[in-house]
Amino acid sequence: GKSKFYGFDRGRMLLEREKQLAILEQALAIVAEGRGQTVLISGEAGIGKSSLTRAFLKANGANARIVKGACEDFSIAEPLAPLYDLAREVGWDVPTGSFAEGERLSVFSQALSVLDDPKSPTIVLIEDLHWADDATIDLLRYIGRRIEDRKILMVLTSRDDEAGGRNNIRRAVASSPSGSVTRIVLDPLSKAAVTQLAQQSGRDAKEVFALTGGNAFFVTELLDNVDGSQSFTVKDAVLTRGEKVGEVARKLLDVVSIFPRRAEVALVQALHDFAMSDLEACVNAGLLQADQTYLSFRHELARRAIEAEMAETRRQGLNKQLLAALIDRQDSSNARLLHHAVAAGDRDAINTFAPRAAYDASSAGALKQTAAYLELALDNSPTQMTAERLDRMQRLAWVWYLIGDFHSAMKLQDQVLDQLVILGDIEAIGDCYRKLSRFHWGAGHGLSLIHI
Repeated sequence: GKSKFYGFDRGRMLLEREKQLAILEQALAIVAEGRGQTVLISGEAGIGKSSLTRAFLKANGANARIVKGACEDFSIAEPLAPLYDLAREVGWDVPTGSFAEGERLSVFSQALSVLDDPKSPTIVLIEDLHWADDATIDLLRYIGRRIEDRKILMVLTSRDDEAGGRNNIRRAVASSPSGSVTRIVLDPLSKAAVTQLAQQSGRDAKEVFALTGGNAFFVTELLDNVDGSQSFTVKDAVLTRGEKVGEVARKLLDVVSIFPRRAEVALVQALHDFAMSDLEACVNAGLLQADQTYLSFRHELARRAIEAEMAETRRQGLNKQLLAALIDRQDSSNARLLHHAVAAGDRDAINTFAPRAAYDASSAGALKQTAAYLELALDNSPTQMTAERLDRMQRLAWVWYLIGDFHSAMKLQDQVLDQLVILGDIEAIGDCYRKLSRFHWGAGHGLSLIHI
C-alpha cells in the first residue's frame, strides 16, 4: 500500500502549515509587484522545511520561474556550492577565472542579473543554510541587499537547533533591508494533529506525541515502522524499512547514502548495478526519491541512518570507488573529491585535493574553509619538512592572520622560522620576521619584533 508521509503526504497533503504557506504566497505577491523579498524558513531537523517548500513550489510552478540550489553536507563546506547549482539551473557558466583574479563581486553581480527577470517573478530556493560556507553567506547577503526593486523571492531554509545554523541565519540576512525579510519558524505538529494521525493508524496518541515531540519526520517513522514504540528511534525505524526492500535494493540504499544530498544515477550505476525494480522498492518504502538524473533520500536523517549502519570497511570501499569514478569524469569540484577522499581514508588523495580545494576556497573568499583545507593537507602530508610543507604552513599562518586567529598564526609562523634558521635561508628568514611582526601587531602586542 501507499506509504504515508505525515505532516505532508509525499508533498501533496499539507498539515498544519496553512499559515506558513500563506506567508510565502503573500511574499510572492509582493515580488510580482516588483519588490523583492527574502523568506527564511527555520526549524529543527525533520520539522518539515523541505516539505513546506515543495508544496509552495508545486503550487506556483506556473506562476514563477523556479531556481534551486543547496549547501552540501561535506566534511568541509564547499565554497559557493549553491551558486553553481543555480548556474546549472539557468544555463549560466560561472566565470571562475574572475575568482582567481579577485573579481568576486563581479561574479555576484552577474549572478544577480541572471536571476532577475523583469517580466515575471523568480523564486530562488537555497536549502540547508546550516551547511553554508563563508562565501555563500556573502553571496546571499549581496543578493538580499539588492532585490528590493527586483522580482526575486529568495527562500532560504536552515536548521536552527545548532549554533552554526543560527549563526548562518543571522549573517545571511544581517544586511538586508528589514522590510524585505520575513522569518518563518516551524513548530512541531500539535497534539491534536498527532492525535488525528495516531488514531488513523490505531496507535496510542499520547505515546506517539511523547516519543516524537510532534516532529513530522519522527511521527512518520514511528507510525509507519515500529510496533513496540517504547524502544523507538529514528535510526531503528529507517533500518526496519531498509530491511524490507530486498538484498539488492538494500545495497542500493548503502550506495546512495554516501552521496551528500543527491546522487547522479550514472554514478550510482557505476558502483552498484541495480534494476528498476530495486529502485521502485526503495521509493515505495518511502526512503528514496528519483528522477531521470538523480537519486536521493527523502530526508537527510534517513540517509545518515543508513550510512552510519554500514561497516567502516564497506563505507570506505564505496567512497574509494566513487572517488575514482569522479576523478574519471573530470568535472567534479576539488571540494567534492576531497570529501570522498576523507571518507575513503585515502591520505594520498587528501594530500592531492586539499591544497587544490584550499586554493578554490581562497579565490572565492571563503577563508575559514581555506584554513580547514590547509590544516587537512598538513595533517595528511609527509611530516618531513619539505619546501612544499613549509609553503603550506606559511599559507595557513597567513589565512589564520586574515581570519583574526593571531595566536595560531604566530605559533605556526614560529615553527616556520625555526626551520628557516636551520636551513640558513636569510631572505626567507627576513620575510618570516616581517610576517611575525604583523601578526604580533594584529594581536595588539605592538612592534615587539625587529624588522630585518
